[in-house]
Amino acid sequence: MNCQFICELDTIAKTLGVAAVAAATCVNAYNIDFSPLPGPNEAAYAGHSQGGFTVTPTAGNWRQGFLFGNPTPSIFSRSTLALVNVTGGLFTFEMADFGNGGSSGFPAFSAHGFLNNVEVLTGGPSVFPNNGAFFTLVSPNNSIVLDRLQITATLGDGTSFNVDNIVVNSVPEAGHLSLVGLGLLGLVVMRRSRWGIES
Repeated sequence: MNCQFICELDTIAKTLGVAAVAAATCVNAYNIDFSPLPGPNEAAYAGHSQGGFTVTPTAGNWRQGFLFGNPTPSIFSRSTLALVNVTGGLFTFEMADFGNGGSSGFPAFSAHGFLNNVEVLTGGPSVFPNNGAFFTLVSPNNSIVLDRLQITATLGDGTSFNVDNIVVNSVPEAGHLSLVGLGLLGLVVMRRSRWGIES
C-alpha cells in the first residue's frame, strides 16, 4: 500500500476521532419537571412530551400529583409494580427525584438505561425512607448513551411512589455519525490491506 495513502488515512482518522469525541461530549441538559401537566391532583397520567422527550407509563396506574412534588406537579403511582419510560433520540441520564409522600410503606425503585434494547445502565434498587420528602438519585454513569430510560418502582401495601425532575442530556446525532464514519474508514483501510490494493 502506498505510504502517502496510509499517512493521509491516519490523519483523517485522527481528525474524525477528535471530532467524534468533541461531538459526543457536547450535550444539552434538560429537566423533565412535568410542568405541562394540566391537573387536577389524582387525574390520570397517560404520558406527555416535554423538551423533545416523551414520558410513557408502561405498567401501573399513574396519576398527576399536584399536592406533592419537588415542586409540584409530579407523577405518582400506588400500583404494586409501576414502570415509566423516557425516550427522545440519544441521551444520557443525569438524575431524578423520587419521593413517597409520607405514605406508610417503603417503596423500592431502580433506573435502567437501554440502547437498541440492550440494557447498558443500572442504578438501584434503592429503598427510600418514609419521611415525606424527595431525594435525588444520581446516575451511576452519566456518560453512557441511551435511547430509553426505564424507571421501576416496586410498592408494598399503603405506599405510593412519586417521580419528578428527570434530568437528561441530549446527545447530538453528529457525535455518533462521526464515530460511525471513523469505523467505516477503518474498514476501508482493513480491506485495502487485506486485498493488497495499491493507491
